[in-house]
This record gives sequence, structure tokens and C-alpha cells, in this order.
Amino acid sequence: MGVALDEAGHQHLAGEIDDAGLRADESRDTGLVADISDALSLDRDGAPWSDVPLRRTEETTMRAWAVIETGKPLQEIELPTPEPTGKQVLLEITHAGVCHSDLHIWEGEYDLGSRGKMRLTDRGVVLPLAMGHEIVGKVLKWGPEANAAGLKVGDHMIVFPWVGCGKCAECLADEDNMCRVKPASLGVYQNGGYATHVVAPEPRHLVPLGTL
Repeated sequence: MGVALDEAGHQHLAGEIDDAGLRADESRDTGLVADISDALSLDRDGAPWSDVPLRRTEETTMRAWAVIETGKPLQEIELPTPEPTGKQVLLEITHAGVCHSDLHIWEGEYDLGSRGKMRLTDRGVVLPLAMGHEIVGKVLKWGPEANAAGLKVGDHMIVFPWVGCGKCAECLADEDNMCRVKPASLGVYQNGGYATHVVAPEPRHLVPLGTL
């Protein structure tokens, strides 16, 4: 989808069809994309994330840029840094992509045209929420049940975000994205990549970045 500048220098989406088959209004302000990109490109000291070494794992608080109210600017919040349990893996985020669906989450609804609007609160989305489901990060620590997964501190991983309940037939068949019991997608139903840290439910939700 293209981005154009108006006379005031603001970014606007071109009227293309997105992945969900929805046409974006050419006048929709996409300053959100620029704001997110600016916020995530630098660490708390103003250095590019890619140049920042892994932080001490004993830090007890993390930062996130969350939707507090739909249609309003994201707000920086502090949260307890999760302590991984079971098979969970804690990662420090190095990169997070901005997807067009994040704009819909930020707006709080999908415009279905003649079929009306689908409110995301009706789908179980709860605010505040740190969006971002396109996540890359470095492994910091993991729960005791992940000890045999061959993980190493500093492993650079792509995080699979479409996680589910972990117990239904679909999840047990590695089809978590088809979970019909309790979808728990990162950046949609729980905090995702617009943050300093994220938790992957299991090592199988991680893919080595390699030379990509």
C-alpha cells in the first residue's frame, strides 16, 4: 500500500486494497505509522536498537507503547518484565514491523463496507494493548520446561505471533492460528512487539533469524 504526503506534510494511505480486502480512505491519517516507527527505532538512550547489546536480565520493568484509547496517540507505559515459566521464552525485542491490521486495531474496528463494522472489543480485544505481531528479538531467558530446546542467550529469533490456547486439537497439531478455544495472538489479544520485551509461549514459536 502506498503512502502519500498532503500539503501539511502528513502521511496518508493510498486507496489500495489491503490483505483483508478493505479499501483505505485516501484521507486517512497514517501519522500513527510514523510515530510507531520513530518510537521503536531508538532505545531509551537514543541509540538504534540494532546497536544495543542485550540488557541485564535482572531488570524488573519493561516499556511498551500501548493503545490506551482507540484513535488516540500511543502512550509509553511501564510493565513488570515477565518471568518465563514452563516452556515460555522471554526475548528482548530488536525489531517490530507495522502492519496495516495494526491500524484497524488502533481504530478499534474493521470497516466491512455494506456489512457494517466489526468492533474489536466484541472479538475479545482488551485495552491497554501493545500492538505489533511482526516481531524479532533476542533470547534472554526461558522457563524450566524449555531447557531441552537448545536455546542460547542471545539467539536472534523471529517470533510466531498467532498463538492459541495450547491445549486444543488445533494447537496440539501445531495449527495454533486455527485455535477456536482461546486465541491469544501476540499484538492482538496480548501485548506484542511495540515493547522492549515479549514472551513466546514455547520454543516452537521461534524461528532462527539466520541471514534473513
